[in-house]
Amino acid sequence: MMGLGGNADWWSDRFVFEMSEDFRFILPDNRGAGRSDCPEEPWTIETNADDLKELLDVLKIEKLTFLAFR
Repeated sequence: MMGLGGNADWWSDRFVFEMSEDFRFILPDNRGAGRSDCPEEPWTIETNADDLKELLDVLKIEKLTFLAFR
């Protein structure tokens, strides 16, 4: 997961390819970054955390290794 303002495209294709032998990747963009919509109302780091939890719930992911970059 990228930090505020970063997007999923910043992850190196080579890194993702090499790590995909052992891990499945989900590369979401935070609100207002990359290919995500930029809502008019303000959002916070807590909002981004809530978005991620909702995504994991929808995908039924209960256990994960979380890697972030800021």
